[in-house]
Amino acid sequence: MKRGFIESHIRRGNRNLLIIGVALTIIGGGLTVLFRQWFPVLILVAGVIALVAWLKRVASPRKHPVYKQLACYGDAHNLAAQVNREFAAEEPSTITHFGENWLAQGDTYGLSLVSWSDIVWLHIDIRTRGGIRSSCYVRVWSRDGKQFVAPAGVRPGEAEQLLEELRARAPWAEAGYSEELHREWNKRRAEFITRVDARKALFRAPVAAKSASGYSGDL
Repeated sequence: MKRGFIESHIRRGNRNLLIIGVALTIIGGGLTVLFRQWFPVLILVAGVIALVAWLKRVASPRKHPVYKQLACYGDAHNLAAQVNREFAAEEPSTITHFGENWLAQGDTYGLSLVSWSDIVWLHIDIRTRGGIRSSCYVRVWSRDGKQFVAPAGVRPGEAEQLLEELRARAPWAEAGYSEELHREWNKRRAEFITRVDARKALFRAPVAAKSASGYSGDL
């Protein structure tokens, strides 16, 4: 498999899955023999499950969950090539990357991807310690409930600037946090998403009108 952004994440995730599987299997097996109790068997089983998952991913790379994510948008092979081009300069890690068409966030076992068209909510999350900002993030939520976390600087204005930069990529999304939005997201998510979709349709309407009239924007 050609080593691109996606493939590098898959290799990293497979390596982690193997390490975790081996470690849990050894620890669970050792504790079971040592204490002759049943409960360490749960650790052993978790390790075996991880090893089976690793074996399946190594044997069938194209069936990795990241390709299933892409398949929701169209041809997974072509979209994977697009993602690799967008993030060609990035190294595999757990950092959240923002491309022209995609958001990408690595995790322990691979990579999560979502199209900007599926973003419905962005808000700042500021943590303080002793009255001083200790960490700042912009949380990005997709319509399927997936969360992407973008670290921002702790200096005043940095998180707000990042929020505006991300909002420019998905101007239809809800921007900002309130308890009311939080409750709606948790309890009435369908209404939340319907409102965002209606706003997104308004953003797309002028583009469709220009296309229908043959207007290209060129002078």
